[in-house]
Amino acid sequence: MTSICNQRRSICMPIAVLLVAFARMCQGQNLPEARELVERYREAVSWNQRVSMRVHTKIDSTSTDKNYRVYHQEMNLIHRRDGNRVEWLVSKNSFEDEKHEVPKSSEELVLVSNGKSLIVGNKKVGRDAVYVGSIRRQNYENALRLSLGDYYYGGFLSGVGVVGQLEPNLGDFISRYDTLRVIGKVNINKTACYIVEARTEHGTIKVWIAPEKGYNALKVNWVIHDNDFLSDGLYLRDSSFVEWSVVIDSIEVQKIDGIFVPVSGRFIKANKSKEGVEKTVRVKVKQSEIDLNPDFEALGAFGLPLPDGSRIYDHDYPGIGYEVIGGKLVPNVDEYAVEQIDKITEELMAEGQVPTRMTTAKKTEAVPNQPAGIAKTQVTTEEAQGEILSESRPFLMLVFVLIGLSIIAIIAWRVFLLKKE
Repeated sequence: MTSICNQRRSICMPIAVLLVAFARMCQGQNLPEARELVERYREAVSWNQRVSMRVHTKIDSTSTDKNYRVYHQEMNLIHRRDGNRVEWLVSKNSFEDEKHEVPKSSEELVLVSNGKSLIVGNKKVGRDAVYVGSIRRQNYENALRLSLGDYYYGGFLSGVGVVGQLEPNLGDFISRYDTLRVIGKVNINKTACYIVEARTEHGTIKVWIAPEKGYNALKVNWVIHDNDFLSDGLYLRDSSFVEWSVVIDSIEVQKIDGIFVPVSGRFIKANKSKEGVEKTVRVKVKQSEIDLNPDFEALGAFGLPLPDGSRIYDHDYPGIGYEVIGGKLVPNVDEYAVEQIDKITEELMAEGQVPTRMTTAKKTEAVPNQPAGIAKTQVTTEEAQGEILSESRPFLMLVFVLIGLSIIAIIAWRVFLLKKE
């Protein structure tokens, strides 16, 4: 009897192994192509190119290093985007505790891109009287990508800024690699997901793509070790850390106007140094009031949402400053300098060296929130009263340079005459 059982076992075992192998083979044949899934994912996350919505973010950072500045923040953001036209109206509060109950400081921030420039201004609530910021025209797209890659904006829900603020969308990034493959199928909150893996020189990235949710990702996992290549533009720029990981999970997807949109989720970035010091940043984001067909004109978006008196400095040409007056940037120049410029301009015009349309009109008034006796001068030209992006500014700069050289030449000539006398 025992020999018969042993014989049956010896026959059944190979059959069972073959059945398991056949089942796995069938399961593998039923898995879709990895590149097809990633392409569907890339299409799914394109919804955020034109949108108006509110974003609420909670950020907590912790570390085992006692010298590390642990912080807890909460942000409320009005986000409007139409391609490279972006507008952010942000209120940010910092807290002493992880429960966000003991406020420490508050800040307001405005970011606006009209598709040709990027203006950023901010002020500390209770400390600053006006917004102060800068305008950038040259290579503003990189600065805009850096902003959109910040995790507090919540773009990571659509793969933006996951592998670095200057890198493209997560789907674009992993589609570069021949190592792309589907390694399995699992359920997340009763939703079937295909696990797509890409082994890269920046570590291993896994994306859980859910066809039932419009091919959005319900989870992302990125792990890197010290033997992986680190490059600029990625989060991983500190070689003192030997282990890094990014996890995006708890993603909720809703169908809005026929489009599947990720509305909330969690971002966790953790690293560990060679000395065993650990740092972790946890970000929770919830997006609401999502409008995929906004009337930007009615919303007044992409203008200059800064109050009068805000001071904006030129990032591309240091030393040039503006003041917001009536929703426009007006050059802010010292009164005495204006008088000298007017004088030299008249001399140059008399010699036919300056077009008549470059004449200036002066107006002096008190600077808001400044001590009595200090005045400011507003210089108005046809070019200065135009759009935020005036194409005439390089020509105006050339004229200012010529005027400055003329002033220096006059002073040198007078010094020479005095010495001669």
